[in-house]
Amino acid sequence: MTVTYEALSLPEVVHSMASQAATICGSVLTILAISSFVQTSLSGAEKDPYTEWAFDYFFTEDGAVLDPPAVLPVAYEIASRMLPLAGKNLCLPLGSPMSVLLDKLQECSQHELSLRLINTSLGSVVQHIAGNIVDIDLAEKLHNQETVHDAIGSLTAVMHYSESKIKENVMALLHKVFHSRHVDRSLAGGYCSLLRKESFYEYLWDMINKTWQNYSKVQSVAFVGAQLAGWYDDPEEKQKFEELMTDAEWGKELGKLRISFQDVFRTPSIRKEELLRTLVQNPHVKIDLILKYCRSFQLNSDTALQLYIEALLQNSSASHDEEDSVGNAGTLSPSSVVARATEIIPLLGSTNSLVINLNAMLFKIDPYDYETIESLVMIIEKAGGEIANVPLNQALMLIEHLKSYKRTSTPGDPEHQYAFKRAIPLSPAAQTRLPFHLIFFKASQCFWKIITPELNEESFPKIFLISKIMKVPLDTLYMCAADRAFQERLKPKILERMRRGSRLVADKETAAIVGAIQSYLLCITNLERSAALAHTIARDLQSGPIKVVLLKFCISLAEKWLAHKDMQEESREKARIFLQKIQVEYRKRATEAVLMAHKLNSEEHWKLTGKPARLLVLLYQHSTITERFQNPAGSDYPDIHAAAREIAKINDLDMKKIWDALMEKWLCSDEAPADKRTSEMVEKTEDEAFKRLVYVLQLQPVDKGFRILYECAVSTTSPIGVNQLTFAQRSIALKCLIYLADSSAVELLFRKPIEAVRIFLKALIYLSEFEILNIPYTYESFHKAPKEGVIKGLWKNHSHDPRAVKLVTELSLEYQVWDAQLWNGLLQKLLDFNMLHVHRVLVNWRHVVHLSKLCCSHLDVTGIAKKYTELQLLALSLGCLWLIPQPEKRDQQIKGFLASHQPEKILHQIKEHMGHCGLACFASEIRYLVLEFAMRGKCFVGTEYLPYLKLQEMGADRLKGLVKYLADENR
Repeated sequence: MTVTYEALSLPEVVHSMASQAATICGSVLTILAISSFVQTSLSGAEKDPYTEWAFDYFFTEDGAVLDPPAVLPVAYEIASRMLPLAGKNLCLPLGSPMSVLLDKLQECSQHELSLRLINTSLGSVVQHIAGNIVDIDLAEKLHNQETVHDAIGSLTAVMHYSESKIKENVMALLHKVFHSRHVDRSLAGGYCSLLRKESFYEYLWDMINKTWQNYSKVQSVAFVGAQLAGWYDDPEEKQKFEELMTDAEWGKELGKLRISFQDVFRTPSIRKEELLRTLVQNPHVKIDLILKYCRSFQLNSDTALQLYIEALLQNSSASHDEEDSVGNAGTLSPSSVVARATEIIPLLGSTNSLVINLNAMLFKIDPYDYETIESLVMIIEKAGGEIANVPLNQALMLIEHLKSYKRTSTPGDPEHQYAFKRAIPLSPAAQTRLPFHLIFFKASQCFWKIITPELNEESFPKIFLISKIMKVPLDTLYMCAADRAFQERLKPKILERMRRGSRLVADKETAAIVGAIQSYLLCITNLERSAALAHTIARDLQSGPIKVVLLKFCISLAEKWLAHKDMQEESREKARIFLQKIQVEYRKRATEAVLMAHKLNSEEHWKLTGKPARLLVLLYQHSTITERFQNPAGSDYPDIHAAAREIAKINDLDMKKIWDALMEKWLCSDEAPADKRTSEMVEKTEDEAFKRLVYVLQLQPVDKGFRILYECAVSTTSPIGVNQLTFAQRSIALKCLIYLADSSAVELLFRKPIEAVRIFLKALIYLSEFEILNIPYTYESFHKAPKEGVIKGLWKNHSHDPRAVKLVTELSLEYQVWDAQLWNGLLQKLLDFNMLHVHRVLVNWRHVVHLSKLCCSHLDVTGIAKKYTELQLLALSLGCLWLIPQPEKRDQQIKGFLASHQPEKILHQIKEHMGHCGLACFASEIRYLVLEFAMRGKCFVGTEYLPYLKLQEMGADRLKGLVKYLADENR
């Protein structure tokens, strides 16, 4: 059964019982009693704070658990020797075990128990010795003098030893107390009181110097020091400790705000002002704290409050940085900054210094931080100040418009130079905002440099308002806008087109840009400047419809300028000259645009854009006019008529007069005929004059055109002028008439059948050739003359002339003159002259029976064969090679020819071209040349020409070879 009592201290009860046991019991019971006391003391029995009178944090020493086998024997020894034995010196027997026990306690960090043991033991010893020698005379009577002196000496030694041990344990306990989580300041003061004054001062300052960064510990140490200094009546030390307590307190307070107090800790109050800038920069610092700080260190509160306002502005500026916007979520908004500054201003003794500082700060703020600039200007206004020579309301109005505007261009040189001069990086906000300082304070130097790159159709309304606020010339704004639209929108399109090798197209986007440029130019009040800028822009454009539109617009501006009433005569003359210059340029560029639109912008045409009449004549000599006769289905030919009409309209020309001049030039010209044609041109069916005339006459009235052509064909005199007509001109006129009119219209004009008219045309063509050769023939003389005699006479006298050779060939074919000697020489001349006309002869030669009997020894048969090959007449080419008189050369040529051409194609042409009249005798031989070659190559079995093999015409050797070949092929 366990009985408990209130207010019972178990260690005290056990201690009392152990004392009694040590006095009256034996050794075994005494050891048990001491053991119970030690274990009970170390068990840390609970204490009632009210009973122990401890209302604050109290210190509890932590130490290692004592080892009973090591401690109990020594404790027993001490207890047994402390029995109150009269007349004995207890110092000597207690010295050794007491020293051992103290060492054991200190080893286990039981300094509190060790100190208590020292105090208790020292008290017992002092009480014992003092009780024995309280009266020295009596003591000397009871004891001998030597014993008394030994006792006094022992007491002195114990006192010195105890003092040393007390200091060691007190120092150790102070270290534990000051390093505990909660410092028991009362206990620390009590422990310090056990030391000498110099010792605890030294210890406390040493502790402060070693732990000066731990403001809580420093504050506790300083508190203990100030308390001790008060007890010892030491005001100087007390002031030092109190100042240190204040510093430590602010170190702790500011540490909660993450503000370092280290640099000004334990420094004079004047140095505390250095921390004001850091203090006011902290967003969590309030006005009350700043004022309290100033009171604590006797600082000027006006300076602190001004710094606080500046810090509010700086923090607000930092919060606008996009990179820190998330981290600065607790920063005040601009309106809150102004509101807080408005609360602070009445607390200031004077606002003059604040206004001066804010004016200086304005020029240091990021020029893109509109919010901070606005807050600062408003605070200056609230403080009753002003910005030098600048209305505050103008600055606020500009900021409002800048805030609603988003930048489109990159920062320019003025902004980079501004940042460079101030050694600051360019703000990221510069990518989306315009610089306030350069626009507001340096408008004359930088305004247009910054604003011009921003100008476009979307931004113009905003920039217009900004320009009005800054009171800059609006004409300059419109001119910059027009030039910017051209440079940034139209010119890149031109350069891109040029890079691709094309020209600017008048599409919807381009038309919109040009319209915007025109609208800006129309808003310029100075018409001279407007017209000059329009001309400059038009001059930089490529030739084309856009350039023409702007030049025409420029003409309208120049006309307005010229018509302006309030203008001096000198300016009017200047406007007149400018207008004439623009009109000339307009006609030239409009003509160029027409040429480009119709794909007629060649260099030759380009040179004549200033001479439109000559240009129109040149256009009707364009090469595509003749090309469209050869390929009527072509769709990429330029419309010469449309281009000519547009150019005539632009330059005020009469198109009918131009057409009449062209008719006279090509149909009735009095120029002497010049033979410019070569043999390569003979195959053309119509010459250039004929084709151009046909093209021009297509737009003429039908009756008028047909009548002129008829009269030119049948008359020797021009119906248009008084010139004599050549046979060439008459033939051209008749060819045009036959080409343009239907047969019934031609027959109605000539009163002859159409075939008779065609024969008449051929006669005119032949007579034109005779005319060129200076052989005088009239139509009647040529018609009556024998044609074979005419041909042979022409051949005899003009066989050296390629044109005459060509004429002889045409006449021989037309009138069927097949003289073998003539044709032998004629073919040889055609080959010698390498005339294309030989193709026509060879194509028709296959129909001429008598030509197969020509003497091949005098003829270049190989050359004729090559011409046939060029015409893809392979069978006739092989027939010519078969006529080569030299056997070796013939076999070699035939073998090479057959190896390079398909046998099936040659056999097909043999059937098509050589199956008639005189050529039939060659056909079978040529056919078997091909078949024999094919059998060697084994390439004709299965072809469509195998059935044409006539076995009865084959020799025995050929037939035998064929049978063997078919057997090998399993046929």
